[in-house]
This record gives sequence, structure tokens and C-alpha cells, in this order.
Amino acid sequence: MSQTPAPPQFLPGAIMGLGISAFGGSSVDWSYNGVAKTITSRFISPVRAGIMASIIYLITKYGVLNHANSFERGLIAIPIYFGITASIDAFYIIYRGSPGL
Repeated sequence: MSQTPAPPQFLPGAIMGLGISAFGGSSVDWSYNGVAKTITSRFISPVRAGIMASIIYLITKYGVLNHANSFERGLIAIPIYFGITASIDAFYIIYRGSPGL
């Protein structure tokens, strides 16, 4: 069974293909501010996510799991992780959600 790609994965390609077929190859902005930025982000985003996941894992491993009282440390770490996540989400919503601020 094959999966169809999610819309964020195939929409840029579909729009480029439509532009090329309707108006020719020169109608697509091939510079870094056009297609190249989209293609670059497809490679940079997973690398950045992997680096952040590794940092979080190492902090959890050495700060929580490698101790005799790891359960208690985990109970302390969960609200801290939740607070950091909620703060990042709130910042993103405020910063991107309301351009006037």
C-alpha cells in the first residue's frame, strides 16, 4: 500500500509544474528567494529537528535517567519541559499570529 504525500510536500511541486507548463521555465523564480528556499528548507528542517531532539535526549539522559532517583527527577522534569514547550508555542502564536505586535 502506498501513501500519498501530504499537501505541504506536493503543493510546491504542483504549483511549479503548473507554472512551467503554462508559462515556461522562466516563469518560476529559481533563485534562493523562490524555489531554492523551499528545497533548502526540506533538508535543513530535519537536521535542525534532529539536533534539538538529541539535545533534549542528552539532557534527559544525564539529568534524569542516570540517577538512582530517576522517577522523582522525571516528575520534576515533566513540568519544566511542558513549560518550555508552552512558552515556545505562545511566543510563536503571538509573534506570527498578530503581525501588529
